[in-house]
Amino acid sequence: MSEEAVNEAVNNENAEDEQLGGGAYEVIRKRLEQQNNDLMKRVEKLNSKRKQAFGGQEAKIVGNERIQTENNCVPRDIFSIGNTLILGYNVAIGLRSEIKLEDVFSIQTVEDGQFQKLGYDLISDENFLRHFLELYKYYSSARFLQFVRSPSRLLMLFQVGETTSNIKVFRWAIDKGNNLTYIDDRGEADYVLPAQHVFKWTLATRDDQVTGRHPHISIMDKVFVETVGGDLTIKVDNNTDSGEGVYSEDVDNPDQTLDDAEISYAEVGNLILLKILPYQEKSYRYIVFNKKTQSAVRIDSIGSSCIELPEDHGIIFPKGYYLQDGTSRQFQEDVQGMRFQEIKRSPNGEDFLYIFYHPEQGRYILLKYNLITKEVDNPIFCHGSTLLDNGQMVMFSNPDDEPKRVHAMQIWQTTFHSDPFAVVKDSAPTYLDKIGNRDLVKGISDCYAISRLINSESVNFHTYQDLVITCNNTLDGYHWLGEDACFDLRSTILQIKETGIATVDEYEKVVGIRQETERRLTENEKQVTKAVKDAQFGSKRSVNDFVDYINTLRSHRGQVISLRELKYVDNSRVDTMEKSLADTTQEISMGCVEFLLKKDAMNPYYSSIKEVDKDLGKVEKVADIKLIEEKITDIAGRLDLLTDVVNNLQIDDSTKTTQIVDSITEVYGQVNRVKA
Repeated sequence: MSEEAVNEAVNNENAEDEQLGGGAYEVIRKRLEQQNNDLMKRVEKLNSKRKQAFGGQEAKIVGNERIQTENNCVPRDIFSIGNTLILGYNVAIGLRSEIKLEDVFSIQTVEDGQFQKLGYDLISDENFLRHFLELYKYYSSARFLQFVRSPSRLLMLFQVGETTSNIKVFRWAIDKGNNLTYIDDRGEADYVLPAQHVFKWTLATRDDQVTGRHPHISIMDKVFVETVGGDLTIKVDNNTDSGEGVYSEDVDNPDQTLDDAEISYAEVGNLILLKILPYQEKSYRYIVFNKKTQSAVRIDSIGSSCIELPEDHGIIFPKGYYLQDGTSRQFQEDVQGMRFQEIKRSPNGEDFLYIFYHPEQGRYILLKYNLITKEVDNPIFCHGSTLLDNGQMVMFSNPDDEPKRVHAMQIWQTTFHSDPFAVVKDSAPTYLDKIGNRDLVKGISDCYAISRLINSESVNFHTYQDLVITCNNTLDGYHWLGEDACFDLRSTILQIKETGIATVDEYEKVVGIRQETERRLTENEKQVTKAVKDAQFGSKRSVNDFVDYINTLRSHRGQVISLRELKYVDNSRVDTMEKSLADTTQEISMGCVEFLLKKDAMNPYYSSIKEVDKDLGKVEKVADIKLIEEKITDIAGRLDLLTDVVNNLQIDDSTKTTQIVDSITEVYGQVNRVKA
């Protein structure tokens, strides 16, 4: 459903509102949450039924074993062919001058979680042995790197130079019977690194610059970037009058122009990825901007590798993942230098295993993404892993670089089994069989997407717009949603769609109220800041100056307290303003008391009373008396405030209190005389 269609539906929703019963945003929002709870109960029942029909399980450890080697060595990688494992190591041989085959490789078989060592018949080809010995003879720094598998080939990679890019590759052919046939040691051309990014970076040019007081680079007119003024700023508005944005961080060199920074970008669905090198800095900064949530987050890990998740869900990288709806997670572990190796797909279409590899360290990180829950499991680090046909994953579970003779192994049960191990059903076909597991997985995943939009922490107009669009796409995409065998998901999704349309209109009203509340909050914050600053640093040459400041502070405090009655007000900001006013009032009041102890402190009031006496002698009409009454009332009000200040302050010296009260009382007497 297009945005135009959604807007049209919103404009013609009156009849639907009557059916929904109408009400404020909070009421409709609560109804939406209740409908979401109903949807999730039905989806969980369907997913449980799907797992029973097609199989499904959580990844779990089913075995912990230890393998012993004759020499101290560092595990590097594992390769499996059937249930037979080839384990690769880098050995510490001490004073020995010759490296043997058994120093680098070990052949094992695994059955029922138990390892058993085998002979070397699998890789005992004469040409291979000769090339292997020559490799370690002529390259003193040679070391084993990894196994790489293609559908019909096994590649053994060895480093023969200073870097891991200097390699020698031994090639083996794999036949259908899981037999290895050695080809040669010239397989460098067969080893092709997978693409590390699913997109191409586009370099911003001078044509993208927008000049003004706060100039910036326009990225497809969707987001705006600048590194001037001492910080890197991401803005959502094409407004050069303001330097504020949704994201900001300092740059090393504050004195740079718009031309000095290198800025590249790429668009992946709702995400705009930014690659930024500020002036005179050596490391790029990588930022992900989300067009829907209008938010940005720094993720430097995408610089080394960034792969797109299935079904346009988002992106995944060595340190975590970021979804199109703004959901993200970054792991704490160090993944610097990791690059994408390969992806494994489970036969049920639900799980995807992303494998990243550090060529120098030989360390792997395994990230399993679930299409339904849209989550990545906790990362698994290892020195090599391999999947068996039955879905079991065998790995070196302790990825350190210390040479040892005993090596910890783990066996995990996963969903990544080969097709021959797919679930075999004895019972008669059901309706779910007609639908198929892959379609069920996608449909359930879309239902979870609806739920995530409802529960989104970042709620805005686009959230509800996306909710309506997602509901329509889900209803149109899966014919089976209304079937009883699928717990009639269709009826609940239709209800959510109708409520979502009603919510759009109500939310716009709420946005208006929130904007007005924010405007008043911001306006008061500016006024309070000015009042506090004036009171603290302004001139205080007479008692009237103190009275004016205290009056102003009290007036603002009354306005601030009234803000609590506004809907959607941020009370913490109100608390901050109120405390600032109270503290400053206390400070100025103490200063006022000290000032009142001066002999001539009350002179301004005596002078004012004398002026009133003179004015009384000049009265010619009633209007003149009203002006004089206003002056007297002002003097009395100021005296009342001074009395209140003295009464509310705890003055240690009672004689000071008496002195001030007496002076105020004396002026009161003069005021009362004039009134009479």
